[in-house]
Amino acid sequence: MLNHCIHGGKLYQFIGDDFRGLSNIYSTVAADVLDAWYPPSPNVLSKLQENLSWGSRTSPPLVANGLRRAIAETFVIPEDQIVMGNGSSDLIFRLLPSIFLSHHPVIIPAPSYGEYAHVLSDLCGKKIFHFPTYETAFQLDVDALIELFEAARFGGLVLVNPCNPTGQYLKREELIAILDAVDNRFPVLIDETYFAYLPRDCSMESEINEYENLYIFRSLSKIYGLSGMRIGYALVPAKMSNYYRARTPPYTVATLSQVAAIEALKDDAYTRSMIAETRMRRNNLHKDLLRFDQLTIIGSEINSLLVDLENADVSADIFVHAMAKKGVLVRNISSQGNRYPDRFVRISVMDYDDNLRIVQAIREVLGER
Repeated sequence: MLNHCIHGGKLYQFIGDDFRGLSNIYSTVAADVLDAWYPPSPNVLSKLQENLSWGSRTSPPLVANGLRRAIAETFVIPEDQIVMGNGSSDLIFRLLPSIFLSHHPVIIPAPSYGEYAHVLSDLCGKKIFHFPTYETAFQLDVDALIELFEAARFGGLVLVNPCNPTGQYLKREELIAILDAVDNRFPVLIDETYFAYLPRDCSMESEINEYENLYIFRSLSKIYGLSGMRIGYALVPAKMSNYYRARTPPYTVATLSQVAAIEALKDDAYTRSMIAETRMRRNNLHKDLLRFDQLTIIGSEINSLLVDLENADVSADIFVHAMAKKGVLVRNISSQGNRYPDRFVRISVMDYDDNLRIVQAIREVLGER
């Protein structure tokens, strides 16, 4: 049987993968995925509604050149080094096998987004070296990581910055120190899916041509409320640009997805306001969860919080199932790390009413225990 990366979303168990139970979306809090709680920009929705019939029946621009141009102009990055993908998962599956060619282990901090280890290990047969962050409050120990480079031979490094599921991040100077220490010995891939939650100078996009071993993956799905549209892109070294673009299938990004993404990029004010609102809701949810003595809450920079259940007398698996019975979905992150199985859960930031439902469900679950 083919293995798949364990993703957190269980909403379709409630509505069905044939969408017959769509009415259940209003009674289910899907706090087990990191989709935006807010809708796309009103300008995006208006543009889609005006062109829904045409965009549904019309093939998209062949290689999404207009979207690539809009991305390049928005983020001031080289257009010819952008490789489009049908979401970041498409890029992970399609590009990783040719980025990490060495037989030496690839370093991935633990815990971290599980799809990288899945593709490299299960599908490509690579060895993974899980660099632990559990004992450092989930903050990557950069000095220890750099020392590791000198202690053994490695074939690559994958960093998710800011990290899903921990919400921690590396500053620009720390990333520069890591890249300088690697010194082009192996590829370094930085996943910046949640880049908008960090100060702009934490992104390494401006360094893409300073380090010929640097790859950057991004998604337009999470930040712009477009997860269902599946829009991702990679920034690749100039010498590899033609190689990857030639191997990108035609029509990778759907017509309406291209329309939506270009329109979303124009409305920076809306995006910034939603990011600010998300931070406020995350801080409020954090304060509410701190009232539970049995829980340890890890501070976060993304749209979720990591919860340690060690003192709660309940395993992550049981906790997740008990919450689901109350219509609240949260994520057991056991598959994203290599230590302390069944101890941590990730809870996404939702709108105010849903956040209250999350807190109430936790109160009931812990009370029942």
